[in-house]
Amino acid sequence: ANFDKFRQQRGQIETAEVIRLFLAGSKMTKNTKNSSKNCEIFDLVPQYVGPALDLISMAYKIAETELNSTENGPIDGTIRPLHMQQVKSAQNQLLHAMKILKNGSVHRTKALKSEKMVSSFSNFSFHCEIETSQNFDKAKGNDQFGLNTIETMRELRKSLSEELNKALTIILAEEDKIIQKNALKQAKMEEKMASISLSKEIIKPDYTGLTPQQIEKRKEKSELKLKAKSLKKSDDKSILGDGTAELKKFILSKSKSSCTNPEEIHEILNPFDTSENSFCTFYCNVLNRLNVGGTRRKPKLPKGTRDQNPDQMVIREEAFQIIRKVFKRHGAVEIDTPVFELKSTLTGKYGEDQKLIYDLADQGGELLALRYDLTVPFARYLAMNNDIGNIKRFHIAKVYRRDQPNLTKGRYREFYQCDFDIAGTYGEMVPDSEAISVACEILSELPIGDFKVKLNHRKLLDAILNICGCPSEKFRSICSAIDKLDKS
Repeated sequence: ANFDKFRQQRGQIETAEVIRLFLAGSKMTKNTKNSSKNCEIFDLVPQYVGPALDLISMAYKIAETELNSTENGPIDGTIRPLHMQQVKSAQNQLLHAMKILKNGSVHRTKALKSEKMVSSFSNFSFHCEIETSQNFDKAKGNDQFGLNTIETMRELRKSLSEELNKALTIILAEEDKIIQKNALKQAKMEEKMASISLSKEIIKPDYTGLTPQQIEKRKEKSELKLKAKSLKKSDDKSILGDGTAELKKFILSKSKSSCTNPEEIHEILNPFDTSENSFCTFYCNVLNRLNVGGTRRKPKLPKGTRDQNPDQMVIREEAFQIIRKVFKRHGAVEIDTPVFELKSTLTGKYGEDQKLIYDLADQGGELLALRYDLTVPFARYLAMNNDIGNIKRFHIAKVYRRDQPNLTKGRYREFYQCDFDIAGTYGEMVPDSEAISVACEILSELPIGDFKVKLNHRKLLDAILNICGCPSEKFRSICSAIDKLDKS
């Protein structure tokens, strides 16, 4: 599934990307002849693991913040204990995540144990057994809440062990079939080679002038070429993929016998074992290797962005120099502001376009967002520097909008804006006329040909809407719709 296109949940996208990395190089993922094995329940792994991953991340963030925010007592200076409500909130999310993972594992194990993997998942219940708020309140009211979390973790570990054991059993059986098939091919190929060597029609190669050793090497080389042509070698990686083949090899190396059982796998899948030889460490090392130097997805640009080659950068730099020269000729000064702002600074400034703001993950107790334009950051700059007085300011920088891009019409998610603002006390209409003059000078000096300047005044537009009887609370949404008319 194209999670980065249709479902833009962070956890599901990350899970789908990890699956792609581990299955890279597998021929089984391209095999669609046996549709019964393409069971949809296995395609839904990101829908299970993704939300669980998001919940675990939130629980981690709560625990990290609480552990790093212990306070000294007001009287004796002793360190206060952790706030239990925060601890229970983290446990609540962790418990919910493990239940989702367990339910997904149980359904997949049922599908693996069934004699025929059906492509429909109607036979399985996909309703996650989410605890009701009443049950959670009961759990929070006694000491069983922590025990419930530990018990659920044990159940999850047991379920994953059974699922992995069944999957390994199927994989080993498939590999035995492939080995037998290859042995049959090998026998047929050797029989064919023997018949060819005895045939009189074969043209004997010319070994004139060669030593016996050279002749023997040539014969061996010819046989190897014939074998390679007649039989394509199949190994673990071609069946499982680069990453999953390494995981299988690791698990079998830890097994005491040639086959595995749930008890052995249960011991291997120990979430508390982070030693150098543990499964957790091995898995992380394999994932890092696949991410850095292993087989990866075909590189591509994020949607709504573009690269600039050296020739394009030369043109951009020349254009920027012309624009800056005109601004400075009018006495303007250049400023720069952070590419992200507090989310509260940007909230409520863009009407219907509020949903197009890029939110950033909390990385230190502050809710942040990428700037949508350069005007609001400038307003924040003036509010923090109220001793500036009059200022003519220009700012050329990138802004970000989580819009549906239309590259043919030049609509991107990341693009440059060029702002020129005059703030302070000036003669009536003087700043307005100067802004128009600056725009005309810039467009005249840039080699773009003829141009037309369209004027817009928000107060005039609000007055027109008021005369038309539009409610004042709808002004912003109507203005946003009007602004898009010539862009559709």
